[in-house]
Amino acid sequence: MNSTIIHHYPSSFLLLYYARHLKSYQWHPLVGEKGEYLLIQNAENLRTAHSQAYHYYISIPLKPKLEWQEIEDIKPLIRAHYHAYQAGDLEAANAIISEVCEYLRQWNCAELVCGNIELPLLTEVKNLSLSGAGKMPTPQ
Repeated sequence: MNSTIIHHYPSSFLLLYYARHLKSYQWHPLVGEKGEYLLIQNAENLRTAHSQAYHYYISIPLKPKLEWQEIEDIKPLIRAHYHAYQAGDLEAANAIISEVCEYLRQWNCAELVCGNIELPLLTEVKNLSLSGAGKMPTPQ
């Protein structure tokens, strides 16, 4: 089994579980669906939820930039970017992408990230990394 159950309730009552393959906690799909339904009923609540998620992810301590070796090292920034964009804070979202785009290109992750996570501001990074293979500058 790929997940660790947090509660010892029958699976029909499980609200939250740890998905090892994703290295994160996941809501039961019905809980997530209900939460999403309630949030989309009020655009301001949805923006507030994304803003709170952005502040959570941006506050996670990272290794120093010189120690960044793989996308796992900047995963909180990737998630912060998504939530900043969804909250309508384009300045914060752009600042994050500006900080990590060279690393994504260097690691050939722009395609992977753009394909699996909705990151609208990475379109340019994706296009650059696909057309500029072999010409990737090393991050400073």
